[in-house]
Amino acid sequence: MKKNYLTFALLLSLASTLPVYVYAQEEDHVEEQAEESAPPEQETTGQEEVAQENIATEVEKAEERKEEKRPPSVLEVNYKNIESAGLYASARDGGLGKDIWDNAHRSYLIGLIERLPDSISSRTLRRLIKRALLTQTSADLIQNDIEIQPGRDLLTVRMEKLIDMGLYAQAFDLYSLLNKEPYHERLARAGILAMLYNGEKPLACLEANILGTRFAEIEFWQQFKAYCAFTVSDNATEEDKKILQSSGKRVFQSIAAGGHPAFSYTPQAFSGLSYIEQAVLVAEKGIGTGGLGNYR
Repeated sequence: MKKNYLTFALLLSLASTLPVYVYAQEEDHVEEQAEESAPPEQETTGQEEVAQENIATEVEKAEERKEEKRPPSVLEVNYKNIESAGLYASARDGGLGKDIWDNAHRSYLIGLIERLPDSISSRTLRRLIKRALLTQTSADLIQNDIEIQPGRDLLTVRMEKLIDMGLYAQAFDLYSLLNKEPYHERLARAGILAMLYNGEKPLACLEANILGTRFAEIEFWQQFKAYCAFTVSDNATEEDKKILQSSGKRVFQSIAAGGHPAFSYTPQAFSGLSYIEQAVLVAEKGIGTGGLGNYR
């Protein structure tokens, strides 16, 4: 009897727990099915990590491709070649000799050219400076007491000084001696100004279109390309218009408004304009006409 009681008690305990046990079995069965139909949690996390890594890799590759498509802003250059360049190869041309800078210290020479006055009353002195700036030389004779600073080489500072002195044709001819893309933005900018001052707007805009990718983040090139879009091509965008309107330059703002960049010339007013505004006015033949006409 005791045995039967124990057996009954065991059966009763089993019976009392049976629904829970069965329910638990059903839950376990459902969970097992869910686990079988879905990847383990650890594997899912791993797959997500791999997917995220793949996305990050693709983003990095896209950025790399973008950088590859954008040429470097400063290119490799043979300084001796560009610094030796000149329009006057001999005394017959007006040159002062290839050894004109023999033993000259670079720091002194560059500083001297940059400090030359833009306006010189003496015709003799002005002619002498012009000949010195345009003489074909042997740049390897210069004493490099300082390293060459990219963008502050002998060719670039000579071009800038020629422009300052109003010798636009000579600056343009000197720039035209380059047989490669200008290696630095400062040299390229001097080339654009020289073209505009010589009335070569289509050529300047073509040059800007070629070089613009290298200097896309620089305000000068953004504004000049927008100017070209308005005056040379028919594909000016609202963004181009905004760039000109927000430039703070009256000449560009008048173009964005559909007007001709006319300017009543006085030496003081003209000197107060930026270089690019001066050059654009010359290229557009907008000096001295007065008022704003219809540009298009």
